[in-house]
Amino acid sequence: MKTTMSATWIAALAACSLPALASAQDAGSCALEGKFFVTAYGHADNDPAHSDQIATDGHATGRPYRAYLSTSNSYDDPSTLAVNGSLLAGTGDLQEGDMVLIEDLGWFRVEDYCGACTSNWVDVWTGFAVNDAPYYEQNNLTACRNVWIYDHDETPPAEHLSQTAGSEWNASAWSGRLRQRLSGAGTQQIVVDDLLAPRAAPNWSALLVDSMEAQEASSVTFTNVYDSQPSFVYWGSYSTGTSGLWEARTKCSTFVTALLDRAYDIDSTYMTNWMGTTSPFADEYYGRIEAQDNFTRITNVADIRRGDYIAMRYTGASATGHIAIVESTPVARTASSPVISGTVQYEVLVMDSTSSAHGTSGDTRLTVHTEGVGRGTMRLYASSSTGALVGYTWSLLNGTYYGAGGDTSREVIAGRFLNLPDYE
Repeated sequence: MKTTMSATWIAALAACSLPALASAQDAGSCALEGKFFVTAYGHADNDPAHSDQIATDGHATGRPYRAYLSTSNSYDDPSTLAVNGSLLAGTGDLQEGDMVLIEDLGWFRVEDYCGACTSNWVDVWTGFAVNDAPYYEQNNLTACRNVWIYDHDETPPAEHLSQTAGSEWNASAWSGRLRQRLSGAGTQQIVVDDLLAPRAAPNWSALLVDSMEAQEASSVTFTNVYDSQPSFVYWGSYSTGTSGLWEARTKCSTFVTALLDRAYDIDSTYMTNWMGTTSPFADEYYGRIEAQDNFTRITNVADIRRGDYIAMRYTGASATGHIAIVESTPVARTASSPVISGTVQYEVLVMDSTSSAHGTSGDTRLTVHTEGVGRGTMRLYASSSTGALVGYTWSLLNGTYYGAGGDTSREVIAGRFLNLPDYE
């Protein structure tokens, strides 16, 4: 075991600038007690703001991004702990991958950081922001707490190993915080409903796909088809008045529309005021990204990140296009056929609703449910001189390349959803 309750340990709040605390408790007062000062951070505090970005690569822990928030905080299912960036570099008492038990809050893994705070201050990931003084005071999240730190390969004693989150983390004490509206771009926008799935579109999409996969593995009969009339997405127990299963009858654009409604309360009234219809087609999403209307256009492939959208616009085809949500940052790959002069290739994991899988391996639509909502890999092409997105293929197979230098009947664009309030 490395240390306990070190008043000299240097910690940090992850990518967050907090106002002066209304509470009398702070890092200094906690140090006098020989304890750590514990606060919380979430999507709005992240860098980039409202993202799921995490400081570590996650390879050692199998957690490449912060997909869900643990509701137990057990040793086997810890949440994320943020510390000073220098500690992740190997200096100080805490290092990447260390397991940390916090009094009354359970287990956390060191895997995120920020350089904004010093002294004995650690930050726990909650999936939502608590950067207003009333939330500190009302819910007593900020507190001087005992902390026990273990190397990732060290076995804690039984009395620590069995610890999980207490009632303060799981029970009704959280209700006030769970309805707090996060803010971004100067507006109030995202509402967090519960601890299991913080409101972020890629989180809900991944949860839908993963839950469908679990149902399929358990031989549960459920609907997941590429179709409409009617279109629907049932989000398990979150969709009241349904069977409690995770199900979908969607096409690509109706899936995205349902996802925006689930994640950001983009209801039919907002959608009509924004798009002129309650159910826009893929080419209409393409046009909004192109016009930067409620979207920021992402020009370079290397700048695309989790939660962004990739949209295609077709000409001379019965379908208007396609749209998918990005699950993880595109990864550069060795070029394979079709090779396009003046480009470099990337592969990107996406979640979407399709009539066919993205390729012949790795796509979730390759077993029982061969269409509908799922996860697969597409290929993006970037200009070798500018890095700009110039084309794509449906998969990593030797299929048709669409874009500059190839078949130009289909265009591709990437955008980041803003959820501005102009159309409310």
